[in-house]
Order: sequence, then C-alpha cells, then structure tokens
Amino acid sequence: MKIGVWLPNFGSWAPIKKSTVEFNKLRELAEAADRLGFSSIWVSDHLMNPAGAKPSGGPVENRPILEAWTTLSALSTVTRKVKLGNLVLCNQFRIPSLLAKMGATLDVISNGRFILNIGVGWFRKEAVAYGIPWREYMDRYKALREAVKVIKELWTKDVANFEGEYYTLKNAVLEPKPLSKPHPPIWMGGKSDNILRLVAEEGDGWDIDVHQNVLSTIKERVESLKLYCRTIGRRAEEIEISTHAMALVTESEDEALELAKPHAESANLTLKEFSDIHFVGAPKKIIKKIKRYSEVGVTNLCLLFGNDVEGLMLFADEVLPAIMK
Repeated sequence: MKIGVWLPNFGSWAPIKKSTVEFNKLRELAEAADRLGFSSIWVSDHLMNPAGAKPSGGPVENRPILEAWTTLSALSTVTRKVKLGNLVLCNQFRIPSLLAKMGATLDVISNGRFILNIGVGWFRKEAVAYGIPWREYMDRYKALREAVKVIKELWTKDVANFEGEYYTLKNAVLEPKPLSKPHPPIWMGGKSDNILRLVAEEGDGWDIDVHQNVLSTIKERVESLKLYCRTIGRRAEEIEISTHAMALVTESEDEALELAKPHAESANLTLKEFSDIHFVGAPKKIIKKIKRYSEVGVTNLCLLFGNDVEGLMLFADEVLPAIMK
C-alpha cells in the first residue's frame, strides 16, 4: 500500500470563523511528507472552495483556495522524492493540449515525478461563476475520452495530429517531452461505469471518491474494473487503485474522536458515520483499517491530515512501517 498526503490548499472543511490558507504551511507539510517516506502529495483542483456544496446544489461559502497547478509547481521545487498529483483535475478548466504542455513541464521540473489525475468535473457553480462553458455529463465524459488521447499523442509523438468532436491538433509539436516514459501515469477520477471503461482502456490508475458504504462500494467497483479489463484483454493488476479520506490520528482514541466532532457536524454525519468513512483513531486502529482497504483492492491512499504536522509525523512513525512490511 502506498500512502500519499492530500494537502489542504483549500483550508479547512469544518465550520470555523475564518478559514485561511497559508502556503508556508503547505510547504511544511510537503517537505515533511517527502522526508518521512510518504509516496506522494496531492492538491485539489478548484477555482472556488466547494465546502458545503454538492453537485446537485448547495451553498458556496466564501472561503479561500489556492490554484492547483501553481501550488503543485511551487511544491515540486521543495521536494525530491514524492510523486506530485491533483485530486482531481477538471477537464473543463484547460484544453488538453495546454494541459499536456503543463504536465510535461512539471514532469521535467520535478525530474519525472508527475501523475496526471483527471476527471469530468462536478462543481458546476465554479465554472459558471468563472465563465467557463459547462457541458452536460455525457458531453463532459466524451470530451475527457478525447482529452486523454490528445495528451498521449502530444507526450509520445514527434508531431501530433488529432481530429475529434471536441478537440483538434494540427501538426502540433510538444518539446521537451516528459521525462517519465512512455509518459507520466494517467489516472482518472470517478466511479461510474463510463469512467471504469475509460480507465480499463486508457488509464494507468483510477481514483474513486466514496462517501458511504466505502469498503463494499470499492470492492464492487474494483470487480467491475476487473471485468472491463478482462473484456479487452488487459491485466487489471497494471492499474493503481486509489481513494482518499481525512486522517485524524492521535495516540488516544478519545482525542481523535474529539477532533472529528466538528468535521462530522459539518458533513451532517454522526461521529460513527464520519469515522467509518475516514481514518480516525490511534495508530493500531488505523493500521487495521488500512489493511481492510488493501483487501478490497486499494493500492494507494491519499490522506488529508489538514494542517496537523504532528499527526502526519505520528502516522509516519507508527503506521507507515507496519503497512510497508
């Protein structure tokens, strides 16, 4: 099991009087993750902070969020080992040819540490607010399929051409190429059958976002992915399977539960419901839970420690050695 650190470029989800984002704190967390043996760091790709919002509606709170690419690029220069990725890039925000150029540049800057993690997007309100055209789901999905092909063409061909419904390349040249060969890993985010088919056909990894019945849902979706892979003659074991959650790790179980209370209240969940979805507790409990995730097929966990460097260090000291045996 690989463990990555999801950095809070969005501040805090919990209700607080004033939510702030400090780049120095993100840098401290990134440097600690790099030093302590975590496999990757991740930042969220949003233009407006989605705290409290849902795809079907809900309020958009006036909270800060740092832009994902700029933040990740800056953090790439203060780390040396961790992989670098986004949870999850919205394909609507950037045309894929530009995204390919940005990804290749970040891969060069970071000496081959970039992971492209991309999806159709879900937060319509931010796109509308920023004047970005928002397609219906199937159009967003078909555009994502084309985008992945466009990016691969640019990353692997000396001269790239592509003619699709949504995107076009005409004798496009991308130099320098990414350092990662044949190209940086391409992950897709989502849990629909459409996304699973695309992952099976084109992806190196898959990120699933689960909000209830976590283990049973992941297990069912992993079996579906395996079926799609068998259908096209691909080995499912080639694909990284990732999910993400909060991590509130303390020496004391009671202390961890106390820390979880405002987060549970913010999400309109009971403390038990929140703890079932996220990683809340003392190290021994966390180790057991991670093993259950591994048993249903997860190979990569992205954990949000918030600004809690002490919790991250405790995890590194007592959890990482146990799960990396």
